[in-house]
Amino acid sequence: MNDGSLRRLLLDMTCAARPIDVERFGALVPKDWAALARMCSQHRLGPMLHRRHGSTSAIPEAMRAAWRADHRYWACSAMVQRLDLQDCSRLLAARRMAPIALKGAFLAWHAYPEPALRPMRDLDLLVEGERVPEAFEALQEAGYRLDAAMDGQHTGASHPASTKHLDPLVAPRGTVVELHRQLWESDGVLDHHLPSFDTAAIRSRASSTDEILYPAADDTFVHLVVHAVYSHRLDCGPLLLWDIYHLVPYLSGDWVSLWSRADREGWGRGAALVLALMRLYFGQAVIPAAPNEPTPPPDALIEAALDLLLQDLETRRSAGVAASALSGGRRALR
Repeated sequence: MNDGSLRRLLLDMTCAARPIDVERFGALVPKDWAALARMCSQHRLGPMLHRRHGSTSAIPEAMRAAWRADHRYWACSAMVQRLDLQDCSRLLAARRMAPIALKGAFLAWHAYPEPALRPMRDLDLLVEGERVPEAFEALQEAGYRLDAAMDGQHTGASHPASTKHLDPLVAPRGTVVELHRQLWESDGVLDHHLPSFDTAAIRSRASSTDEILYPAADDTFVHLVVHAVYSHRLDCGPLLLWDIYHLVPYLSGDWVSLWSRADREGWGRGAALVLALMRLYFGQAVIPAAPNEPTPPPDALIEAALDLLLQDLETRRSAGVAASALSGGRRALR
């Protein structure tokens, strides 16, 4: 089976609301299963596939055993990460820094059915920009260390003010923590358009759950869209779709206002692409139609996006693919 067909099969296995026709598995040879295993590992899909297909006998037992192991691993990791998030938040809050936990932290512990289904490589904490170096030093004083994986690349807390986040730190229990000045890169940093943002407004709308500050759900929706489509050109994998699926019940539901905001801030076409993918896998009703929602993207862009969701992370090719499917150069997805 060719790479494109394998990616479509894995997307259906991961996201499709309809049951998978198990006869599709009969066409796979060992090298196909090996390719699927590689994609599963790169994009942290093992726990989700264990939940959805762990008892499907048409799938080799070795594959299902790997998914079970992934589920156990990420369940244990989530328990440690939760403790580290609590400790880190309390430490910084004691210094009146009010850190806000971004993206996966809320999703894993409050939106998904269980944290293991939303594996997190690290914890992202938004700190007031001018206090980020102080927060960085405070964590180091508390025993957090620079990530050995970046040995020789560190600039510590001396990043320029335009940098999205500082170098990763590793908590005493082993969780990687990134301190963010802002949610995403400023426009002009990358080689394509990035939407505007108002960090102060996002901070003002944040609220506390279990003593942890999180952004408002609508702001998390915007962050997921911009992070996936504009910052990373969809190399974040199919978990993006599940993130939004599980976030939808927490949104304000005022899609007219949200799409008006998208028009003002410049992320509407990226959100329209994500919306098209959501409706493809979860149905038209997953996000209610609004009279001012953006025009659906062309079929060519949707096809490109489906490939990008499961691209090989060691040979990323996403930088210009999505944008090239639309006209308009660096403002193509505005």
